[in-house]
Amino acid sequence: MIHSGVVGRGLSLAVLKNRFFSGDHQGILAVVYDAGKRPPTADLPWIIGSLSFVGRIEEAAALYQTERDHLSAPQKSASLFFLGVGFCRHSQYDQGKGYFFENARIARATNAPEQLFFAHQGLAFWRYFQSRFALAQRQANRALMDATQARFPYGQCLALELLGYAEIQNGQIRHGLKQLERALAIATQLGHGSWEQAMRVSLVCYEAQFGFKPKTILNDLKHLSHKMTEQNSFSRSAVLLELARQLTLRGRIAESETVLSEACRIIYGLRHKRHGVLLNLRYAENRFHRGEYFDALNLIRASRSDLDPKIDHQLMISLLGMEKKLCAALGLPFSGEELAAQTRRHGSWLSKRMLSRLAPKGLDPLGDEIDNPEAVEEYPGLYLKLLPATLTPRALFLREKSLIARSHGNTVVLSTGVTDAILSLLRTLKKETTKETLVRELWGYDYHPIRHDSLVYRLVTRTRQLLGSEDWVVMTPNGYRLDPRVTLCEWGNAAPMGGTNLLFGRKGSGYERGFQPRRLRLY
Repeated sequence: MIHSGVVGRGLSLAVLKNRFFSGDHQGILAVVYDAGKRPPTADLPWIIGSLSFVGRIEEAAALYQTERDHLSAPQKSASLFFLGVGFCRHSQYDQGKGYFFENARIARATNAPEQLFFAHQGLAFWRYFQSRFALAQRQANRALMDATQARFPYGQCLALELLGYAEIQNGQIRHGLKQLERALAIATQLGHGSWEQAMRVSLVCYEAQFGFKPKTILNDLKHLSHKMTEQNSFSRSAVLLELARQLTLRGRIAESETVLSEACRIIYGLRHKRHGVLLNLRYAENRFHRGEYFDALNLIRASRSDLDPKIDHQLMISLLGMEKKLCAALGLPFSGEELAAQTRRHGSWLSKRMLSRLAPKGLDPLGDEIDNPEAVEEYPGLYLKLLPATLTPRALFLREKSLIARSHGNTVVLSTGVTDAILSLLRTLKKETTKETLVRELWGYDYHPIRHDSLVYRLVTRTRQLLGSEDWVVMTPNGYRLDPRVTLCEWGNAAPMGGTNLLFGRKGSGYERGFQPRRLRLY
């Protein structure tokens, strides 16, 4: 359907630009470009930008090369910026860098603030991709000043978004989130639905990553993923990857796998290498939880070949961190020198915090949660994933008035309905136990089948219902016992009962071997 601002050749320039700023890239291409007519020169930057943002980067580059001699300097500047972003998004970094730096050379001869915005924003974008976050922050600040001077709200939105990203990577988390909120407000005013969604995605994903809203963040991520439009598949895949990560942190591996399957379809359709590597990292984390260490290690090492070692520093740090955990679990040698060197040279503030475990309290709530071994109500998966393979695939951790159940990587904290009688029953059933013994040890009665069989049966039934399955407690010829695959541990003495302390137990002010909170973190 033709827009109200259409003239004989397609869209008027003002209408076309407004539709571009509102994110209607597919609509612009359908009316102006895909109809097969040669668009006017004044329209070309916005058509090139639309082609770049919908993933048709080869067409965008060909159109620019064909028409570049007819473009003015400001038109070239906008076109080069859009091309650079498009190629970097598809991991074609050399081409993207070339467009950004050509733009910077053109801008040296101008004082036009809008043209300078595109040059500085391109450099900021490139420096961010290089993990040179301090320089990216400075360039994004310059781009924001240029866009403000030019009274260019679209440019302000882009600059504030990138400035927020850079500040967060530099450790200015709360201020960076405020910059993203400012960008979101401008995107909303522009009516740019896809940018508005992208801003909201960035905000919610960072809030999830740093643990600011642990009670509501899962619902926020699910709600966002359902609201994403088809045009915003890139943002939707980002939401799904973070949602899968949050489910893994909570020990809900089966749900995480379902989300990753959905993300897989989108990511391979986009041909986005960086998201493809993140997808493999999430799958590897889940396999690690389930004790499938060799499968996880294969995924991690295969993913390294998809990265550009000169650009993808943050992802390389994540892969090396995961490989380190897997090698430790398998007893394989791993040199931490590359991980430490990459983190020191190219790591974000968060990566360096993970390496040193030092940060002011409250700046990174999720990191604070990890540093506190007793606080597992929201993120039980963070801690139980450290258990040695001998405690998998199933384990029960008994606490006062609660317990933690782990089954094939899925972990849940149970508190409602956990009675002293249930905890005593589980302790007693670590070996096969007759009904006579149960009645005597739990209630202090001399066993009588007519009076006491129903008592035992009700308690066993309540325990099975609490755990969600009958196969935790099995019937034997002489009575009951825990499934032999279940390891039973006391919280604060998380070795198999009667064995050596492996996890969470304390001696004085230190921790026993196996639990090292300074090293805990999902990479």
